[in-house]
Formats: sequence, C-alpha cells, structure tokens
Amino acid sequence: MSVKKRPDGAWRARYYDAAGKEHSKHFPRKVDAEAWERDQRAAVARGTHVDPRAGRETVRLFGERWRLAQVQHRPRTGRQVEIVMRVHVYPAIGDHRMSAVRRTAVQALVTSWAATAAPRTVIMRYAFLRAMFASAVDDGVIGKSPCVRIKLPEIVKEAVVPLTVVQVRALHEAIAEPIRPAVLVGAGCGLRVSEVLGLTDPAVRHLARDLDVRWQLSEAPPWELLPVKTTNGVREVPAPAFVLDALSTLTAGRCWGPCCTAATSRGSRSPRGWCTSRSRTLSRT
Repeated sequence: MSVKKRPDGAWRARYYDAAGKEHSKHFPRKVDAEAWERDQRAAVARGTHVDPRAGRETVRLFGERWRLAQVQHRPRTGRQVEIVMRVHVYPAIGDHRMSAVRRTAVQALVTSWAATAAPRTVIMRYAFLRAMFASAVDDGVIGKSPCVRIKLPEIVKEAVVPLTVVQVRALHEAIAEPIRPAVLVGAGCGLRVSEVLGLTDPAVRHLARDLDVRWQLSEAPPWELLPVKTTNGVREVPAPAFVLDALSTLTAGRCWGPCCTAATSRGSRSPRGWCTSRSRTLSRT
C-alpha cells in the first residue's frame, strides 16, 4: 500500500490512475487513508475512476464547453440550449463546482421553474440540464449525475379538437390568396407548418395521391430547406383530392417560404419548392 506517515503526523495516501498520473490525499488516521487508497485503486481497476480535481470546474465553465461541442443540435435547439443555460441554470448553480451539485439542488431548481413556467417548458429545461451532467459523467468529470429521481411537473394532455369543415373554409377564405393551398394541406394531411412550407414539386405525387414529406423550411433567415428533424419524420402522407387540386395550381420551381435559398444548412443543394412574396405571415405562425 502507498500509505505513509508524514513528519507532521498526517497519513499520506497515494495511487496512480489509468493514465499514470499520481493522486494523493492526507488523513489524520491511517485507517482512513488506507480505505481511501483502496477504493481509488478499485475504481481505477473497474474503469470508473474520476479525477478528484476534475469536479472542481464550475457548472458554468463545463456547461459552456458542453454546449459548444453539441454538433448534433440544429440552430433552433442550439439557441434554446444557450438561453436555458444562461437564463435559467447559471444564475442558480453556475458558480457551483460540478462535484458539489447534489440531487436536492437540482430538484430545488426544477421546482422553482415549475412555479413560473409551463410543464413542457420545465421538462425541456431539465432535459438539457440532465444531458449536460450525463456528459460530465462520460468525461470523467464527476462520478455520478445529480439528475436522478427528480420529480417533474405533470403534463395534462388536452383533447385535440379538429377544426370543422366550416372553420377550415373560413380560414381558407380569410388568408392571403397565394398561400390558401397551405391551409388545405394542413387540414387535409396534418403536416406541420414548416413541413407545408418545405413541400417541393417532386413531393406532390398526383398519381400515387400522396405527399412525400422529406423537407421543412427553417424558422429564421436565410430561410433554408432542411431535412425533417428525425428519420421517423420522413413519410408518405395520403393526400385527398381537394389537397392535390389546390397544389396543382402552384408554379413548380418556387416555394411558399420567404426567400428560400434551396440549400441545406450543410451546404448541399436541396430541391426547390413553391414560393410567393406574401408568405412571411404563414411562415411565422
């Protein structure tokens, strides 16, 4: 064992981690030094060792490193994460050491959110926080995440009441004429607004009587056509006759979305859809 008594009477325990780095700690009693050194050696052997100094990094510093490294986040998600961390996480626990954050602190934070925000918003914020701490565990910054057994607000699901035919017709007549077909697409096929705006000419298959949903329009400039968010979002949606008739009046090579560049965020060319100069209102609903 690497436990020795120092001239001042304290017991110094030391060990080497998997990378060959030495770690040491002092104890007033030999039995405590031996127990600590034994536990650390066992953790190294199991591959679960955590550098005692790694957890000294603050939540704010690690959180920013984690946030900026998330290449899978789309622009909107990236903006949401930045706002949640800056406005709702860092003011409460940003100056805490990563290793000092306890489950009770996370629960208190979530409870404070629930007092002023909707349940879905609270759950979204917590999901980002939990992902950050999970990454810290994977990086060996902390031994375990404090995001365990956290009580979240209940989401009460409301019954979905579809618009009546009369209401759809009224909306269709009230909206700007160039984008009236979009109302019918939404009512007849159930597409999201971004998916309606991202429809391209090849996606409307009159013979098959369906829509091939693969693209969506970005929610902010430069108004790009992007792949739908998940692979499950790629689908073929049956289209009733009134939807196909409405889409047949549009001009191929243009898209509903404002200033569509027809290029994905990854720099690849994407198929053009339909565009009108009066579509800004719809794109922001």
